[in-house]
Amino acid sequence: MEDEPYKLPAFLTPRRFALEYIKQRFLSDHVHFAIRRAAITFKLPKEVGPFLVKSRLAYEKTDKILSVLDF
Repeated sequence: MEDEPYKLPAFLTPRRFALEYIKQRFLSDHVHFAIRRAAITFKLPKEVGPFLVKSRLAYEKTDKILSVLDF
């Protein structure tokens, strides 16, 4: 199930944007591809802004960080 879309704030730091991008890509892959066992589009390792994503556990970590930041 996809999260409800929301409007990003007018001022968004590059770190928050990168975290949100990582979270949304993992969620999209899970909803649209992993359930049907199709090829996942978010290939690892992937550099996104100041972050280097090396494992699929990054979704939980980014979700935790963004929840602390009230996203």
